[in-house]
Amino acid sequence: SAGMIAVEARLQALVEDPFDLERGPLIRCRLFSVGVDDHVLALVVHHIAADYWSLQVLIRELTQLYAGKGEPHATQLPPLAIQYPDYAVWQKQRSQELLGQLDYWRTQLADAPQLLQLPADFPRPAIQSFDGARHSFQLDTRLSESIVRLSRSRGLTPFMVLLAAFQLLLHRYSGADDICVGSTVSNRDRAELRDLIGLFVNNLVFRTRIASDDTFDSLLARVGRTALDAYAHQEVPFEQVVDALNVERNLSHNALFQAMFVLHNTGKQSPSLSGLEVSTIDFNSRASRFHISLDMYEGEHFTGVFEYNADLFHQSTIARFASHFSTLLKAVLQDPALPLASIDLL
Repeated sequence: SAGMIAVEARLQALVEDPFDLERGPLIRCRLFSVGVDDHVLALVVHHIAADYWSLQVLIRELTQLYAGKGEPHATQLPPLAIQYPDYAVWQKQRSQELLGQLDYWRTQLADAPQLLQLPADFPRPAIQSFDGARHSFQLDTRLSESIVRLSRSRGLTPFMVLLAAFQLLLHRYSGADDICVGSTVSNRDRAELRDLIGLFVNNLVFRTRIASDDTFDSLLARVGRTALDAYAHQEVPFEQVVDALNVERNLSHNALFQAMFVLHNTGKQSPSLSGLEVSTIDFNSRASRFHISLDMYEGEHFTGVFEYNADLFHQSTIARFASHFSTLLKAVLQDPALPLASIDLL
């Protein structure tokens, strides 16, 4: 409707309005009235103050306060065991303890390729713009069930199966045999951190070498071992890994990896408020942090969203990329012992 189009424009302006981290707020809230009984609540939170998990905590607490009696107040919420500054102090105190984990990343990412050379539709700008777009797709029920079935039969997870397939596709597109893909971990492995709002999420780099005689089974086993090792050394902040490796920084691309993969398997829950129908709005920020990233969502069947840098790729290129990803998955799941070199993407 016209009202909703106006709200979208206002939301975009709200998101694009730059923050002043010294004086401006780290969270802003606006309530847009679309109709008499139709409203949109917009929350804009800077990533330095909160991650995706934190947003779920924030929404849950807003729901509790809204449903409470009288004036909403923080005392109506369960007391927290610790605060974010406590976590920051604890992390600083463990800096020496984490040196062993840092040694792992020095070894694992030594001489890693600094740039994934995907065939782009446009020349790479000297300075990355972050202008982005999205392409959504879904896997059919049979293919989705095959992903889960294969992961269980190999003692692995759907994340590992999908990551292996994604890295294989990047290998076929780039021709590179050494593929680095980034992913995120919530970094909340202690009960005291579960209800805190703050930036805990960390980036991990999954590096996989692909051999000419690989089958998907052999590749999957290698990806599984790499993932487990990465999880065991996940507490070192990504920026410390970059510093330790003395990576030459380049304004045209992200350090260590330019492709991201994330599997969301917790599901989206809309707040439940008495007397109100509440749903979330999938808002497209028209931005891309990396050259290309793949977000998969696990449900009755797997759905995916490719987010890509619009200064590098046409939408049609990414649509073809998604089609090739589905074709590749069907081939390797039908016969995991099939030599990778014999897989046809067409």
